[in-house]
Amino acid sequence: MKDKSPLIVKQSIEFLQASIKQTFIDDLNKIYTEISSDCSKLAAHPDGEIREMGLATMGLLKARVGAGVEKYLSDLNPQKLEKVNEAAAEYKLTKYDKPKKAKKKAAPKVDNSGDAVMEIEDEAPKPKKKAKKGGGPPASFLNRQKDMQEKASDKFEELKAELNGEAPPPKKSMPKDEPMEEEKAAPPKVASNPPAAKARPKTAKPAGKKPKIQVEDTGPGVSKEEARGIIEEKVPSEVVKQFEETKWQDKKEAYTKLAAWLNEQEYSNENFEATFWFIKIQMKEWKEKNVNIVKSALSCISDIVKEADCLSKRSATIIIPFLSESVGDPKYKELCKELLLSLAELVGPGFLIKHMCKHTSNAKAPNVIVENNAVMAMLIDEFGTDGLPVQEMINIGIICCDNKNAKIRVETINMLSTLYKHLGEAIRTFLKDIKDSTLAVINKEFDKITPLKKGEFQSKREIRNEDVKQEVEEAAGENPLDSIPRADVTKELGGQKLLALINDDNWKKRKEAIDKINGVLEKSNMRILPNGLSELVGLLKVKMADSNKACQKGFLELVGKLGEALGAAAKQYGAMLIKPLLRCLSEKNTLVRQLNIEAVNKWSEAIGAENMIGDMGKVIMKENPEIRMVLLEWILKNKESISK
Repeated sequence: MKDKSPLIVKQSIEFLQASIKQTFIDDLNKIYTEISSDCSKLAAHPDGEIREMGLATMGLLKARVGAGVEKYLSDLNPQKLEKVNEAAAEYKLTKYDKPKKAKKKAAPKVDNSGDAVMEIEDEAPKPKKKAKKGGGPPASFLNRQKDMQEKASDKFEELKAELNGEAPPPKKSMPKDEPMEEEKAAPPKVASNPPAAKARPKTAKPAGKKPKIQVEDTGPGVSKEEARGIIEEKVPSEVVKQFEETKWQDKKEAYTKLAAWLNEQEYSNENFEATFWFIKIQMKEWKEKNVNIVKSALSCISDIVKEADCLSKRSATIIIPFLSESVGDPKYKELCKELLLSLAELVGPGFLIKHMCKHTSNAKAPNVIVENNAVMAMLIDEFGTDGLPVQEMINIGIICCDNKNAKIRVETINMLSTLYKHLGEAIRTFLKDIKDSTLAVINKEFDKITPLKKGEFQSKREIRNEDVKQEVEEAAGENPLDSIPRADVTKELGGQKLLALINDDNWKKRKEAIDKINGVLEKSNMRILPNGLSELVGLLKVKMADSNKACQKGFLELVGKLGEALGAAAKQYGAMLIKPLLRCLSEKNTLVRQLNIEAVNKWSEAIGAENMIGDMGKVIMKENPEIRMVLLEWILKNKESISK
């Protein structure tokens, strides 16, 4: 626990807490003084989370050992002592709180003279091994030897005939030997060292369950056969014939002429589709291996995409798989990256990223997965998050973070960090399925980033396609996270048993209700529908002023989380919760007031600061000076929202 790394200290404390819970009380009484001394020092640790964990450990020791740890708590201030007492109150007795049972030794037998008698067990006679019947190897072994000799002889004759240029001798049909009686009775033998399977080339499929990615249906288009006919009809015949030449230099020239011809024509979806289909045919369904020909095809597509003012999404679906795969090859990487960015200007970054997510989920080569994640991060930084398929990107991120390949994990974390920069803290909620060690690295990277404020980002690239530009502008007014489905928690949060727990006279029962509601919200990734929550909200309105401080803090924190989980839909419950929430700011307890302000900020993010300021004005006019001061400071920090 004295390590410089906060992560190692936290893991050590977690291990210590588990050990304290599972150590019998008589053993714990012998060692608690050393543990208490070390844990009391954690209360002054510079890391806030470590301080909290240290105080929780002291509370656990207090609950188990009792007055023995009091002397280690004497230097704590009242706030820290309160946290220790809360942790102690949450502890429940287990079997380890009873003394460990000692094993009873059997009493020695005593003979008539009074002396102890040593008991000696009779050693059981070892069974004798049965002798094998008959001498020499079994018949099955001899049969196998005979088969091997005959097969070797046949193989030798075949090789000899091949070397002499003769036809191979006809294969003999070997009659199967009838097994002898001993062989029939014997079970089949399994080789102790089976032959090793041939080593397969290593691939790096994204680990975990492959997500289902539904791409936009672009409708029926030009078929492969129709494309060939359109090109032969419209493109100059000398250009088409040049593709049939064997030299790559001739084909390179043909690709250049094809791009020039298309850019001279009036815009036509049919022409673009037919051209891309024709290139795909010439590239052997994108399986061409000649580097020069592949580069020529990429240059041709690049010339077309950069010059075009409009391109149908259906046309783009023909070339996106080729570009997504080729970007993983170092020979084509830079050309493909720039081409993909240009393509996004025509079909929109959201459409392109969704197709790239689908390709990444099926990719086998590690570099393809790495570079697709890198391009997605570039697209976010160049275009922003308006209209992006956030759900698909998070799903791919979770799967790739579990991959054994370090490069894949690093580039995926970079992509998720870029999302975090644009979308903020809400992203953390969706990453809980990533294993703890990787999640710790992600959180460390997130902590280095200051998320962009609303309206701060300025797009670095312009959408050239007017239809797509209109789609992106319409999406600009929406939260990209709204594309992620919300959970209906009516049954979980509207049940009478849960509501009864909230109203229970026992503070522990009320605390249990808070924990259950928090669990439901976290399980639904802090994204819920507003259905059927009226009764719960009515109770929370009252319980924010709970007489028990531990419960009051829990309810205030819960109200903030509820606003965050509801998002913009929280507005329908604002009339019931906002004013009572603001009135709680008169509380003298520093921790309670801090949680109260955090809850106000979460509701402000959910429904807009302008809606909060309207209710604040009414509270300021009636309530005490302390509330007035806090709310005026809050309004000044959010003064840009007053005009709204």
